[in-house]
Amino acid sequence: MIEEKKQLNYGESTIYEIVKQIEEDRFVMPAFQRQYVWNMEQIEKLWDSILSNFPISTFLFWHLDNNNTTNETFFCTFMKKMLFKNSKKQPADESYNIQTIDTSIVDTAILDGQQRLTSLYLSLIGETNLSKGRGIPYPSKLYIELDERKVETEEDGVNCKTFGIEFTDKLSMISPTKFEIRKILKEKFQDKETRQTAIQKEIQSVPEPRRKYAERVLNLLCTKIFDDKIIRYTEIFNMQHDDALEMFVRFNNGGIPLKKSEITMAILNVYWSNARTEFGHLLDGCYKNFGIDFIIRTALMLYGDVLKSCIDRIVASELRDNWSKFCKNLQNLTDVLKHFNLSVLDFSDRWNVLLPIIYEIDKNPDYMDNLDGIRCYLYRALFFTYFQNGTTTKLAKLRDAINEYNFSIEEDLLDQINELKLNDQKLEDILNTEKGKLTKTVLSILYVSRNIEIGNSEQDHIHPRVCFDKNKPIGVSDEEWRDWHKKRDKLPNLQYISKLSNAYKNDIPLYNYYNSIPSEIERKAFLDTGLIPQNISLEVKDFGKFYEERKNLLKEKIRELLSF
Repeated sequence: MIEEKKQLNYGESTIYEIVKQIEEDRFVMPAFQRQYVWNMEQIEKLWDSILSNFPISTFLFWHLDNNNTTNETFFCTFMKKMLFKNSKKQPADESYNIQTIDTSIVDTAILDGQQRLTSLYLSLIGETNLSKGRGIPYPSKLYIELDERKVETEEDGVNCKTFGIEFTDKLSMISPTKFEIRKILKEKFQDKETRQTAIQKEIQSVPEPRRKYAERVLNLLCTKIFDDKIIRYTEIFNMQHDDALEMFVRFNNGGIPLKKSEITMAILNVYWSNARTEFGHLLDGCYKNFGIDFIIRTALMLYGDVLKSCIDRIVASELRDNWSKFCKNLQNLTDVLKHFNLSVLDFSDRWNVLLPIIYEIDKNPDYMDNLDGIRCYLYRALFFTYFQNGTTTKLAKLRDAINEYNFSIEEDLLDQINELKLNDQKLEDILNTEKGKLTKTVLSILYVSRNIEIGNSEQDHIHPRVCFDKNKPIGVSDEEWRDWHKKRDKLPNLQYISKLSNAYKNDIPLYNYYNSIPSEIERKAFLDTGLIPQNISLEVKDFGKFYEERKNLLKEKIRELLSF
């Protein structure tokens, strides 16, 4: 079937014609639209731009008919009232009314311009309230100052305001020279034959010398709302739903940028009106710091194409219909991590590494019999920084490999992926890593794998760093000293140590600190906990031997963690 060619229709309309059509529910928005996000100040500046003869950009409409909508194509009507949070910062998170439409009555959806059109409607016809914490919200209305002397002109470049337009909730204290903008919709202002008389009557409260300004402002307001066709739009005919979605995403690259999660939630609302609430419940628990992107990427891993960044109808429906199992998978993941003495909170900033494990949990009912394979994958992915780049491609590769191995992460599977294959060079690279995020990860897993609590610990040097800024010990060559200076920040000279002990240890040389430990049992515990070789000199002059001995010890322990 050949797709019917899209047609474009260009049109113009007045603000009054548009807001009346919104009031009559003649316009709708696709259900993948995001929430209304403008604050009161943005509405004020929109009106200032209009009265200043600045263009307010074009609008994009989508013509609807029986060929591009079905009973499963959902839309939402405009917000007719809005609650703004305290200090005019932003609107409250109001939910749209999702519904299907009768295209014989409603045939136009707004693809680009929702924020501006909603703002115009709320200003002129709708209801705006301002929350001040607890209690009943205060009605807040938009006014324009008619007394030129009371207009405070801002002069900060592109954000300047020329006219005295402002929302206020102090309705009982309104100056007689302020005009409520929505009053302009009265018939006497619409009719050009009665307009001038109505304006003259309205400006009587303005001092005589400044009435010309007031008259000009009200005439300008009438002209911009009733006469000038400043709403310029392009209407697209013969466009299908998926194309409309793609166009919506592209057009919303400007203005207040859309985050991927916002686009995704907008699409999800089409197929699952309760998605935001369910996501909120999940992300308030042990996955608190993960965010919506984690849920979406996991859903794409389980039900769709993980290479894509945006959810579609099939994935949204699968996620909705399998939500209980999805949540159970994540609970099971927390139990798997506990077997390794790890918490899911350890992965809030690197959750991509967990997705292949979730995939196996979902597809393989015997995943608990493969804890060895899961452990090796997890530690290799972390130690080899597998997801440092090309994340989605690597997730897709892993998913395909897991499918080939009957939904089980096996040693052969990991060895087939070069970046996850264990060899001496990779171990050497880890051991030569300088203090940072990776060494912190390696040390933390080395410690917790031995049931050592690191909750109140921090990464630091074993031989203090400052020891290598002093004069070299007697008997140490210049070449050795330069080499040790380079090695002091590398993994073999790093440890996890309690914050209290580290504060005391500070810059004390290792030999002196070790001998200050009161008992033989505590000294042995210090060496065991820190994976420090026994029966070796701890003096700075013997750092070279210490470094190689501890490097070999760590290499052995790391190999054990990464091996089946």
